[in-house]
Amino acid sequence: MDSDDGDGDKHVQAFDTIKSACVAVSEHALAGSDHFDPQSRQLVVSLENLVNQLKSTAISSDGNIGNFIFFPISHLLRKEHLGDRATELVLQILEFLYENCWQALMSLKGMKEHMSIVVYLMSGPPADPNVNEPRKEFFEISNETKTAGCRALVALYVAALNSRSMQFSETFPITAHNISVLVSCLRYSTGGAVDLQLAAIEALASIYRILDDGDILSLVLPATVSTITGLITGRFCPRCNYKVITQGLNLLKEVLVTVFKDSELFDGDNVSDKNKNRTKSWLEASKSQVKIALNTLSATRNHSRKEVQLAFSEMCFSILNNCERSLDVCVDFCMDTLVFFGSADFDQRKKARSYLSFVLASENLQTVLRDRVYDWINSLPRIFSSHDEKQPVMILNAIQTGIDLLEEVESGRTASLREVFVSTLQNAINLDANKSSSQAGSLNNFDPTQSLVESTPQINRPCTFDGLGVVSNISVPTQRTLCKLLSYVGGFPSSSNKLIEMFLDDAIQSDEKQAKLTSLWSTVTLFKGAVNKALSSTAENEEDGEMSDWLVESDSNIPRQEVSGELTDVAIDILSACHELLDSNSSIEKSVDFDSINNALIGVSLEGLSTVARYLATEFQFELVDNIYSIVHFLGSPNYFVRRHAQDAVVQITQSLGYSNVRSLLIDNADYLVDGISLKLNTLDISPQTPAILTTLISLVGSAIGPYLDDLVATMFVILDNYHGYSQLTEGIFQVFRTLVEETFKGYSNQLLIQYQTNNEIQNIQSQGSQKWTPMSSVQELIDELNTKPVLDPKFEEEQKIELEKGAHGNRPFGQEQPDSDDESLLENPEADQPGSPMDTGEEEKAKKWPSPVPQDSYLVVERIVGYADRYLTHDSARLKLNLINLIRFSIPIMASNNEKFLPSINNYWPILVSRLRDSDTFIVEATLKTIGEISLYAKDFISRRVQDLWPTIKSLLPDSKRRQPELSSEQRILIAVCECLSQVLEFTPIPRFLFNDILRCMMPYIVSQHPHVNRVKESLQRLNPDAVWLESFRGGLISSNSVIKKPGPDFVEFIL
Repeated sequence: MDSDDGDGDKHVQAFDTIKSACVAVSEHALAGSDHFDPQSRQLVVSLENLVNQLKSTAISSDGNIGNFIFFPISHLLRKEHLGDRATELVLQILEFLYENCWQALMSLKGMKEHMSIVVYLMSGPPADPNVNEPRKEFFEISNETKTAGCRALVALYVAALNSRSMQFSETFPITAHNISVLVSCLRYSTGGAVDLQLAAIEALASIYRILDDGDILSLVLPATVSTITGLITGRFCPRCNYKVITQGLNLLKEVLVTVFKDSELFDGDNVSDKNKNRTKSWLEASKSQVKIALNTLSATRNHSRKEVQLAFSEMCFSILNNCERSLDVCVDFCMDTLVFFGSADFDQRKKARSYLSFVLASENLQTVLRDRVYDWINSLPRIFSSHDEKQPVMILNAIQTGIDLLEEVESGRTASLREVFVSTLQNAINLDANKSSSQAGSLNNFDPTQSLVESTPQINRPCTFDGLGVVSNISVPTQRTLCKLLSYVGGFPSSSNKLIEMFLDDAIQSDEKQAKLTSLWSTVTLFKGAVNKALSSTAENEEDGEMSDWLVESDSNIPRQEVSGELTDVAIDILSACHELLDSNSSIEKSVDFDSINNALIGVSLEGLSTVARYLATEFQFELVDNIYSIVHFLGSPNYFVRRHAQDAVVQITQSLGYSNVRSLLIDNADYLVDGISLKLNTLDISPQTPAILTTLISLVGSAIGPYLDDLVATMFVILDNYHGYSQLTEGIFQVFRTLVEETFKGYSNQLLIQYQTNNEIQNIQSQGSQKWTPMSSVQELIDELNTKPVLDPKFEEEQKIELEKGAHGNRPFGQEQPDSDDESLLENPEADQPGSPMDTGEEEKAKKWPSPVPQDSYLVVERIVGYADRYLTHDSARLKLNLINLIRFSIPIMASNNEKFLPSINNYWPILVSRLRDSDTFIVEATLKTIGEISLYAKDFISRRVQDLWPTIKSLLPDSKRRQPELSSEQRILIAVCECLSQVLEFTPIPRFLFNDILRCMMPYIVSQHPHVNRVKESLQRLNPDAVWLESFRGGLISSNSVIKKPGPDFVEFIL
């Protein structure tokens, strides 16, 4: 009772709210025709007020209130004409009445009347049946009014649908006119009328839902299908909004399913005769037209919006599920669409695959899918030759999805499809041997060690032709998709082994390089898929085994190769073929062949070898001895793609064999590698890339490889003697030597530093104060010092003479004391007992304790290299000379760790080294000065006399101090190098006073001009004699007379005569 009273109060309140608004409208509606203005602004305001009141008032279904509201509206409808805005507001009021007041009270007569009223208001008088276009009044009505009319129709149809006793077939003549108007709204709407298009589609859907009769809807099928397809494809407006496309596809789905439902059209195997309009001839004609219409929508399948994709998938699924027989000509299109969506990276992938799994319960559709996969496979040669990059990717993904779906239905039914695909693929791929995308370049700056040590194998990276440096008729995205599909096919154990062996035989027997490459590439890609499948299955079995060990006692220690014996046999065959190809291409005849197909064959072979290693895991250790050299050989390839595959192979083998890093792998197998390289060198099977291989190997292994290289270094000396005219080869060999020296230093740098610091402390204690001169105590001493001429100190000459008599080494070579006349053996072989000889390994020396932290074997290798390098310092190649000078500089810390061998070594190469100060190349002079400074750091007083002799040459290198040199100019660079060299000499090598004075005078102009690079030289000079530096600074104006500090003493009175 209380609730009824509450509802009554609400109705009263609602009525009171809208009463005033209805009265305001009635004042205009009830006015006579002479006083009624259809364009009246007051009428529009009154209608807007009524609409706002209706939207803000909660009115339940109440026919009385609806009749009250409709009273002024009915009088407005009797007027001859209403303004466009007023008509729009009237339609909005009618929509409100249909939704809230008359939703279950609509009679058949009332429905017909209101359908006619609404359509007339939104479109004007009916069009002439003989004219295809609407009347001009239709185009004069705004889109907003038409949109309001469409929404009113939707509300009217929903209200009629709630009146369950109504027979909608009786309204078809009027409904047909409504459909015609709605179709016109879609056809003639402008591009921005999205609201009108959506409302019209919704109204049509409401009508079709009300009629729900395929026989009746078949009459409007042509107009509906052509209108929707034209709207979606842009025939009516340039760009169709994605919401309109989505709603249009949903409408098309409902119409097609309702009209072509198999359960209504067929009675057994024949077309049913119960339908009045949908006869057999109609069916044949209509389904062909539907096929044409659907084909026009093909491009819409690539729409980016997921709403459109979902609507397309649902439409195709509904056709396959409900109209498989009646629209049999459209089954291919719908199957293609679902497969494309199910194989692409769209959001609707899972949805499309679920639809496919459902419809493939039909054997007929299974046959259709199998036929479609065959058609896609046969079309590959044509598609690959097209310029469309997207279509091949889509087709390849569809092939994989189709095979996968058919396998889900019944395992093993796609073997023939897979075989046809792989065989067709060989004819579809065209490689261009005349073009290459390889990045072959100079090996001088090649340094793969850092990336190799830090890299991880790219297991999932597809082995594409582009990645091998070969140009093909297939785009790069298509190549990646093709690799993925081949790997997928290789994952079927029932057929993959057969296919792999077939293509491996073709690759081995084929004489044509392109065919060999295609077959080997197919073999390796299929094998990668088989390995991925085998390893994933093993991992799954291991997980299952861990869970079921307590249930079933099983032998979990069965090796993988025993479990999959056939695949292991295939792996060994691939390994053998790849090894043979790599070995043949590592010879001198092939090393300079930069043909893209050859390089691609090498890359594929390396890919195959790494895949075998991944499959065999630790069992690959038995095969490593025969294959490691072939892999490492191609780390120095000038071809970028070959190098990259070689790096991946090395890293993959490292992981497969359980090594922590690449360096550990190479150290454990260094003897095999060195033997392989030595064999090549001894048979003179050497190429310019061989030094690059050795350089890479030494950089990776480090100082640990030094002891293995003794014989190899001797062999390279022989090659240098025989082939020193080949600059590139000579440069490469000395690059190997330099890398060996650098890595030896890196390996023992900490021990060498400790030894140097210890020796330096001892020497500092022994010679404390010997280099620093005492200050002058009188003016006369200062005058004598300033007047001193740069002549050799007699005392210094006497000291040098005594040292020579004791066996010290001045300008006389080491180890060349005149032998006794009765020592015939020394006369016959004067170098047999030279203490500086690199091969001196006598019993007496062996008995001595080795003083160097560098192992003796490694030290002797470095000593031999340094002893051999100086003879090439006069070579024409500037790059070679630079490498040699740097090699000597890097060897100094190592050689200095054994003073007995270090000082004779300096004596040997000093003359030829300092001669490079007169070289025409600036960078050679810079490197020489750096090396001299490094020698002074370790040799100290041993080179004192040599520095005196060398000073005039160094002084001649100094540029003009009065002119500021441009940054990075040759003069500037040499000045910097001289300053660095002199600072080290002044700090570590004792020099006589006259030489100090000369250096000070020469450098003073640069100090006065405050050159930024002479500060270190100035500091070194001040450390030796600060008074002399101060005096020269005072003379040069760096110190003013006012800043001179006077010593305390008596002040003298000025005496005036």
